[in-house]
Amino acid sequence: WYETAWGFDEVELMQFTGLKDKNGVEIYEGDMLRDSESIVIVKFVDGEFSVDYRTIGGKWRNYGSLFDYLGDYEGEIIGNIYENHELIKEVTE
Repeated sequence: WYETAWGFDEVELMQFTGLKDKNGVEIYEGDMLRDSESIVIVKFVDGEFSVDYRTIGGKWRNYGSLFDYLGDYEGEIIGNIYENHELIKEVTE
């Protein structure tokens, strides 16, 4: 028997997108992906998955659909916004 030590107000539930990155790793809301041209953060807004992206050295923009992004690029998960605070700082500067 297992008793959880976390309350619901202490965890962040991550929604699975149903998609995988170029290495076959499942993509969840809040994941950060990188390809040769950009870094993206997966979001769930208004009932659909989308991505905000930043070209290397550029500004943040909304790319649109996560599905479209993965059709155009071979993204690889490099972390997520919940566990990789140092990475967030690096990609947002």
